[in-house]
Order: sequence, then C-alpha cells, then structure tokens
Amino acid sequence: MLKTIRVLAAAICFSGLVLLFVDVSGFAPENLAFLAKFQLVPAVLAGSLGAAGVLLAASLAFGRIYCSTICPLGVMQDVLARLKPKRRYRFAPSRAWLRPAALALFILAFAAGLPLIFGLLEPYSAFGRIAADIFAPVWAVGSNGLALAAERMDSFAVGLTPVWQKGFAALAAAIATLAVLGVLAWRGGRTWCNTLCPVGTFLGQINRVALIRPRLDREKCVHCGNCERVCKARCIDAETGTLDAGRCVSCFNCLKTCRKDALAWRPSLNVRPGLERVLFKCLHALQGFAAQILAARCSQEGFARRYASTSNVIVSRQAAIVAAPQGERAAPRAMARHFATDTSRRAFFSGMGFALGTAALPLSALAAAREAVIPALTRKISPERAVPVLPPGAGGLASFTRKCTGCQLCVTACPHQALRSSDIGGRALQPAMGFERGYCRVNCVTCSSVCPTGAVRPISVEQKSALQIGRAVVHTEICIVTTDDVSCTACAKACPPGAISLAGADGTRKRPVVDTERCIGCGACEYVCPARPVSAVMVEGNLEHRMV
Repeated sequence: MLKTIRVLAAAICFSGLVLLFVDVSGFAPENLAFLAKFQLVPAVLAGSLGAAGVLLAASLAFGRIYCSTICPLGVMQDVLARLKPKRRYRFAPSRAWLRPAALALFILAFAAGLPLIFGLLEPYSAFGRIAADIFAPVWAVGSNGLALAAERMDSFAVGLTPVWQKGFAALAAAIATLAVLGVLAWRGGRTWCNTLCPVGTFLGQINRVALIRPRLDREKCVHCGNCERVCKARCIDAETGTLDAGRCVSCFNCLKTCRKDALAWRPSLNVRPGLERVLFKCLHALQGFAAQILAARCSQEGFARRYASTSNVIVSRQAAIVAAPQGERAAPRAMARHFATDTSRRAFFSGMGFALGTAALPLSALAAAREAVIPALTRKISPERAVPVLPPGAGGLASFTRKCTGCQLCVTACPHQALRSSDIGGRALQPAMGFERGYCRVNCVTCSSVCPTGAVRPISVEQKSALQIGRAVVHTEICIVTTDDVSCTACAKACPPGAISLAGADGTRKRPVVDTERCIGCGACEYVCPARPVSAVMVEGNLEHRMV
C-alpha cells in the first residue's frame, strides 16, 4: 500500500514537472509552476518559508520521501534503473568522504558566488536542463508533426512551434548529466542520490533522526538477502542485518519482499500504538490533501489565452517578413498559419499524445523544422553586449547571478523566444535576452511568474511597462540608411514606448535617435532591424533595473 501511494505520487509530480518544461500550449506555465517552487533548494533561495518548512517537516516526520517522490531527478533515476532487465542490487559501503565533500562544495560555491558549480550540483536544475534541452525539442517536433498532419487535412487547430537550440552550454551540461545519471542508475540505482547530490546528503542526516522510517529487526531477520536485492539505495546489508538510515530514500521496495516481517516502516521512538495509528492517519490525510490540491489546480480554467492574442503574433511575424531581404520572404499567409497558436484543450492533449509517439525522431528533423519555420531570421546573430539584458524582475546583475541556478524554466516558458541560455563565462547556463527570434513583450510577465528561486521576482504588467532593463544603442555605421542609402523606419515604428525618433538634416535621410529616458530595453527595435549579420540597433543591459 505504501509503495503504491509513493509510486503514484511520484508519477504525478514527475509528469507535471516534465509538462512544465515541454508544454507548447501555454497551459503548464500557468497551472503547474507551483511544482517547481515546491523543490527544496529553489524554495530556500526564494525565501519561501512555507514550502521549505513543509518539506523539512515532512522529512523529519517521514524520512526521505522528498527524494523518492518529489525530486524529479530522483524519480528519473528510478525510470532509468527500470530499463535494466534484471535489477538486482548488492549492499555498497557508504562513501563517507565523497558525500560531505559534495555538500561542502555545493555550499562553498553558493557562498563564493560561483553559480555554474552550484547549478550543476543542484538536482532540480540538473533535471530542468535535461527536460528543457533534450525532452522539449523532441516534444516540439512531435507537436509540429501533428500540426503538419492536421494541415494536410485542412485543419489548423494546432500551430507549428519553433524548434531551436537555446544554449549550447546548457545542452552539453544536460547530455553529460543524463549520461552520468544513466550509467550510475543502470549500475547501482540511486548512486547519484547517495554520492553526489548535496540535497540527498543533507536529507540523509535528517533521515537518521526521522520519526517514522524503515527499520530492520535483527531478531526476525534470517539473512535471506531478498531486501538487499531490491534496495536501489544499496543501504541494506543482509549479511550483517543492518540498514543505513542515512542512505535510505523511503522507496518501500524492501517491505513487500521480507517474508519474516523483519522490515517495517514504523516510528523510531517508543510511542504507544494509539499514537502510531494517529501518525499514520495524519500521513494518509496529508497525501489525500496534496492530491486534492493538485486536482484543483489542474482543473482550473488554465487553457484560456495567457499571452498576446494570435493576431499580435501574426503581425509581429509579418513585420519580420517585411524587414527581411526580398529573396528570403515567406508567404505571409503561410507564416501566419504556422505561428498561430491554439491553446485549446484539444490541441494540448492531442499534441501531448502525438509527441509521446514521435519521441524517437532524429535530430536532423529539429534543424529542418527550425529552417522551415523561421527562414527570415536564421542569418542574424547575437551581438556582444557589455552587460547582458536580464529578464524583467531580475532587479540587477549581482542579485540575479547569485540566485539563478540555470534550470532553464524561464527560457522554455518564454512564449516569444526572447530568452536564451548563456554559453560562456561565469554566467554560463543562466538566461539572458537575445532578440534574433523575438523580443520581450510589454504585456508578458511569464518568466517572473514561473521562476522558482526568486532570481526573477514576480512583477505586474503595469510595473513592467515602466521598467527599464536596458537601453537601445544605434550604430549608424552599419545602419542600412548609411550603408545602402535607403529609407528605413522599422525601429521607430516597432518601439512600444516610442523612444526612437527619426532625425536628419534637410536633403539627407533620417536616422534613428534613441531617447534613453523612455527606452525600456524590450528589444523590439533590435528584432525588426533588417541589418545583417547583427542589428544596427542593439540593446545594452542595465546593471540595475530601474523605473522610467
């Protein structure tokens, strides 16, 4: 019974988190973002005392159920381990030096301001990069396959989703993490949890004093080894009849295999049977309450359009077509049909089902889809910026760098492809604005609403409209007005706050001029600029965001 409840809860949490990263309909960021904010390290970084307190209290009461149920990287190890035909484990001695060393490195990296090391070791962020850079592209290709199949039947209920690489450093980290995780899980089950994971080491110490945890009765144990063979934490030594409570992840695999009732999940203190029954009733009530909350959140009317209307998306894409060179323009009607986004229930669930069936599509299809969807923008590259343009709500470069773990959730949730992962330097894996494929819309605050660590604080649309995250800079030497001797008003027309005006002497073509007191750094001007390979109007980030 306990194992069934644990497996069901783990499946719900893991599926919800995967959808949060791969969903292309807009449903998941609005309704399932609370699952990311219920992870231990992000909750601590965000100062969420409620979420962190609940997780720590549950660990003190019931052991490492966080590792076996809530942590997506832990559940992923179980999935990878089940791919092995014969899963038989043997007891492994505790690596007494490696576990505290990994935890110490994790803490020192955070204290010293080294987000790259900190983010690589943090389990939720490691899972996020795998989901965002490996699972999400495959899911999007499956959704695009469904859209193309529906288009041939004269149905445009599902729109095409752009598939593009959002950061090579994040992709490399995701591939390396998945490879190491897969090898360790194949060979030894939860080896990552009990050797390299700092959260597992910390919760392991709490598990030693947990009120209720699996316990081995040496008097009843006959040393048959059944429990040792199914223990994926490899913490049961059948020969000596001992159980290492610090490494036990409360998976309950061993409880059903013991024929002598030597193993049981019971209180570690000498409490009366009546109190023991009360504690178990509280546990079941808590699990039922959590299931009700999840069902209520999923049943909300979250399928309504959260972002800009389809017409705005089409208009922006048509503007990109007009700004593109003549030979690279696509048919406006085809582009509008490709980028029209349908957020209906039918589109969401049909896309989810089709993506599951096309998970094995080759990577060459990703490049083909990218070239087919955005032909007009493939030649534009991101300029080098002195200060990166950070998401609105970040506050400033120093605070953002210290708190961001590079989980890629804001990058995948951005509906306008304006965020990408940094590839070099100490900020590698952390997001920054890039305006080759889109720009930051004034009426969109998705990144601030999904960030689980507090690196991007929630802001309202009204606050964002007056928040300066950067300022535009015009490079007249590469502007097509100067180089090609043509008239161009793209940046001035696209600027939402009207911060760009055109000025010039009599008889000369007018050139853009930026009012830095009105510019908010949204990047619309850089996005629509027809200059290649870099835009003549570039946005430089602010070290500290300010209201204008």
